[in-house]
Parts: sequence; C-alpha cells; structure tokens
Amino acid sequence: MRTTFLSLIVGLISSTGFGAGTQNFRYPELHTVPKATATLGRAAKSEKKEALTQYLSVQAGAMASLLVGYRASQVTELVDGAETPSPASVLGYTAMGAGASVLAFTALLSAVSTPYRDGLKSVNAVKGTTKAAALERERLAEAALESAATLDRRVVWASSLLNGVLLAAIAGEANDDYLRATAALGAAIAFAPLFFDTKAMRIWDQQQDYKKRIYGPIASVTFLEGNKGLAPGLELAWAF
Repeated sequence: MRTTFLSLIVGLISSTGFGAGTQNFRYPELHTVPKATATLGRAAKSEKKEALTQYLSVQAGAMASLLVGYRASQVTELVDGAETPSPASVLGYTAMGAGASVLAFTALLSAVSTPYRDGLKSVNAVKGTTKAAALERERLAEAALESAATLDRRVVWASSLLNGVLLAAIAGEANDDYLRATAALGAAIAFAPLFFDTKAMRIWDQQQDYKKRIYGPIASVTFLEGNKGLAPGLELAWAF
C-alpha cells in the first residue's frame, strides 16, 4: 500500500522568497490594514461627542466615594462621655475629598484633552508623498493612539485605587451593617474599571493587533518529493 506522508518545511522569507519581500517587515506601519492614520482619523471624528462619557466608569466610583464618604463622616463615637469623630468619620471626609477631586479632574480632562485631534493635526502637518513622509505620518498617528491609551490607563488606575482603597477602609471601620454594605458595594464599583478597557485602550490594542498580523506565518499546500514519489505537503514560512 502506497504510504502518504506529510512534510513540513520551515523556511525564512528573503528577498528572493515570497513576492511581498522584506519591505513589509522593515516598515510594518506602511503595510498595516487599516493604517494608524485611518484609525486616528475615525477616532478624532467621534472624540468631541464622546468626551462627556469618556470617564463614566471612573466617575461612578468617585460618586460612590462622595455618597458613602458623606454617610461615614456623620459617624461618631463616645470617648469619655463625649461624642468624637470615629475613624470611619475621618475616612469619610477623606473619601469625599478624593471623590470630588476625581470628578473635577476627569471633567476638566474631558473638556480640554483632545489627543486624537491634536495627533491628527500633527499628522496632517507632514507634507510630501515620499516613503519617509508616509512613514512619519504613520508613526505620529501611532504615537497619538498610544498617548491616549496611556493617559486613560493612568487615570483609571489612579482613581480606582484611590477611591477603592478608601471605600474598603470605610467598610472595615464601619460600626453598622448598612454603612459596611454600602462601602463594600462602593469599593466594588470603584475597582471595576480596572477590569475593563476604555475605548482609547481598545483602539490602541486593536491597532497593535492589526500590525502584528503581517508577521503571521504564510502557509501553502504543495507536493514534495518523497521516497516513493510525490506526496502532499504543507509549506510554512516565517519572516523576521
């Protein structure tokens, strides 16, 4: 019975290899689909109308700090027959200040920060049709996308940890079940943004994923010479 075998060849794509050549891999920015400039253009168009909702998840945690902090600030305890602020009360005032600060900061940031439109202006300022000019535009676009994602990541981490830790501390110091439960719920709301990406983070991660795809292996079915004649084979090639 004729034996059929599967052969696997792993080769390196060189300038004499697959038709795409090595240029795709020397300048991946120019061969990514969609290009960073196109992604930046789309993001810039929707940036203004989405500004008010940009940090809603973070602001929810800040609101929880304000509300829970206010209730905690009213808690007192008897010391030598006199009512004095309890540890939960001190934490409550601190949480109120943190929540108000995050709300004010994110509102201001939404109003004045326009990384996509600013980045698009920088891209459009680069004139010329040469490969160098095109490459510069793509790299500026990538920098703008990354900058927006980095800013969001810092805001999310800083505000979530600040509000979440304070609310968790209030839950630990609370002397009644209602305050303990609301503080715990508030802490969960404050920490939640850490587990979800903002739109800017998703845009940047997706663009990076598009860029990586051009490095994927190229596979093709072929016939290879074996001991008993031709046999079906699978040819794989990677570029580095």
